[in-house]
Amino acid sequence: DFDAMLLRHPTEFGIGIDHWAALEMTSSSSSGQFRVISLDGKEGSVLPDGTFSSHRKGKPGVWLKQVIDNQVHTQLCPTSGNIQDILLFHTPSQQI
Repeated sequence: DFDAMLLRHPTEFGIGIDHWAALEMTSSSSSGQFRVISLDGKEGSVLPDGTFSSHRKGKPGVWLKQVIDNQVHTQLCPTSGNIQDILLFHTPSQQI
């Protein structure tokens, strides 16, 4: 599974995208931007409170994953922002 793969490669990070979601990235001369796109009325893993549903009881979304102290940590991706904000999803003490 995805978490087991990340544990074998702890210096990498993962992006999990639900079936009815997309991560759109655009770039310009000044900075790159992203936004999460999802289809209304389709099932996904993001519950109304922002937590994960393995049973797809929420709306479609995107999750960021990384290994810290030999454990996989998962965070809901913001709906939009600077690409660097999601690519630098790690703790300052972690060497990537």
